Amino acid sequence: MLVALDGIRRLSTPAATTGGQNSIAQKAINPFAIEYGMQSPPVTLPEGVIAGGLPQSLAISEEQVLKFEEDGVIMIKGAMKPWVEFLRAVTQHQI
Repeated sequence: MLVALDGIRRLSTPAATTGGQNSIAQKAINPFAIEYGMQSPPVTLPEGVIAGGLPQSLAISEEQVLKFEEDGVIMIKGAMKPWVEFLRAVTQHQI
């Protein structure tokens, strides 16, 4: 193992084609090229949802409330169904 002038341990000598700098830092992401700020994916919200508006209401039964109090969790089938396509599209936009 070698220790180069830049202090990085290597298993081999630095490559001659890179001017003696064969470090991981040289290949790292450039933090100045990263974009910061609000993201606005070109995806429409589910029907009836207004950006910045009040949260959607969901009617649950007294039985579901009791089950939640007893178990600490309940499954509400279909509650996220309107959001599935939106979440897929936003995820695809991020990739």
